[in-house]
Amino acid sequence: MKINKQNWNKYRFNDISENISERVEPIESESEIYVGLEHLDSNSIHIKRHGHPSDVIGTKLKIYKGDVIFGKRRAYQRKAAIATFNGICSAHSMVLRAKSNVILPELFPFFLHSDSFMHRAIDISEGSLSPTIKWNILSKQNFLLPPIKQQKDFLELIKSVDDLRENTLNCINSLKTYKDVVSQKLLLIGYDNLAKGKYTNNTPSNWKTGVLGSFEIKWFKGVNAEKSSNGKYKLIPSGAVFPEGVKAERIAKINIDFNNVKEKMLQNGDILFNTGGQGTLGRTCLFNIDNGYFADSFVLVIRNKDKDVNTNFLFHKFNSMEYKYLIKKYTVGTTGITAIKEKSIKKFPLLMPPIKEQERITDFINDIDSKIINLIDYYSDVKKINTNIINSIF
Repeated sequence: MKINKQNWNKYRFNDISENISERVEPIESESEIYVGLEHLDSNSIHIKRHGHPSDVIGTKLKIYKGDVIFGKRRAYQRKAAIATFNGICSAHSMVLRAKSNVILPELFPFFLHSDSFMHRAIDISEGSLSPTIKWNILSKQNFLLPPIKQQKDFLELIKSVDDLRENTLNCINSLKTYKDVVSQKLLLIGYDNLAKGKYTNNTPSNWKTGVLGSFEIKWFKGVNAEKSSNGKYKLIPSGAVFPEGVKAERIAKINIDFNNVKEKMLQNGDILFNTGGQGTLGRTCLFNIDNGYFADSFVLVIRNKDKDVNTNFLFHKFNSMEYKYLIKKYTVGTTGITAIKEKSIKKFPLLMPPIKEQERITDFINDIDSKIINLIDYYSDVKKINTNIINSIF
């Protein structure tokens, strides 16, 4: 997307935006809304969650509807979002207010997410452990902007793509919620009872009952191995394990003595379960890649050997609301260092319908998963288009 920028002008940032620095103690705030950096999503102009002033202590900043909260600490996280309410926010933020004679307030947050602005913000950050931006330095930076009349056309284009992106994300989340509710019922009462609207709490009489440890399942932890760019084998870390599948970009090459660990080489149909890690514990995926892969030691490999258990059915159990509750219940440790033990997982109850019923249930859930994955791919494409448009303009 090529744009003629000959009639554009350069402006210092303090001519583009004000830095609003109204300080307030949380206990004195008249608002019910507190926004910390943890409430902001990277690469999004929308605020979708918040806390309460009573959750925090220490001086905060006032925000007013239309202001932009910009994360001045760790700018590489690319956090900048527009407030649709009055409230308070973290002092690790800057509260920015667009100067409407230079840039349209609605376009301003998109400008902040451009590479030209974010890269500059990262470059001028000071400090190593927690790099931070100072207003007196940011205010002196120069940026090229289009005339207001042209900004209106750009805003219409950018906003239409951003709306499409948000609507797609809402569809994904709605479909995931639908899947959680429906799959929970399917896994507990079966396909026929759900189809007939029989929401009984009684397990069908022809279903087997037991715990995971009572079925013919092989359990083992992954391997410890050093990464090597010339490695012959590949390692799947816990950070690469997601319900939608393994994140290929997070896989590492390793060198390892194959003869000592050959029994741990992953097989198609293995279930990978994260046993620890903040934000990763409990995440599960179904491995379906070719040979030559190992999981790391934070991943529990679950290999189904039971002829009466459909592996896909078992995988969906691990992603069910029932098992998510049990994972949380049996997790031990302190904040930031948590884990669940294999012996605890083996205590999880498992209701097993006949194999044909398992296949029907699995097919239904797989169909929903396929739609979710297609939407996620579409969402990724829309995000790229959105990013390309913003960077072409700014």
